[in-house]
Amino acid sequence: MASEGYQSETQTQAFRDALQAMLISIVAVYLVMVISFRSFIHPFTILFSLPLAIIGAAVALWLTNGVVGLSVLVGLMMLVGIVVTNAIVLIDRVQTNRRKRGMDARRRCWKAGGPGSGRS
Repeated sequence: MASEGYQSETQTQAFRDALQAMLISIVAVYLVMVISFRSFIHPFTILFSLPLAIIGAAVALWLTNGVVGLSVLVGLMMLVGIVVTNAIVLIDRVQTNRRKRGMDARRRCWKAGGPGSGRS
């Protein structure tokens, strides 16, 4: 019986450590983006995509009757990296469209995320 309490306590600590690692990684990514973009606003726009990813993961877990475990938290950490990378590419493409082509805001966003956006 005593081992069950210890396992539960160990699992709780592992969850806490994983969530702390995720928050530290988000802050580190934000700081790197501030240095890269030389702006405080663009990194915030990128990080605003994270709640949508978390909501999507929660819905997927609910639909599949999944249980939140350490493997799910590792997957969430990977998802955060993928979402941030995708958002960086989109923001960079929007800025490139604005500088080089002089497009209006709606058109440059459409061209950045639309089909064939990799072509110049």
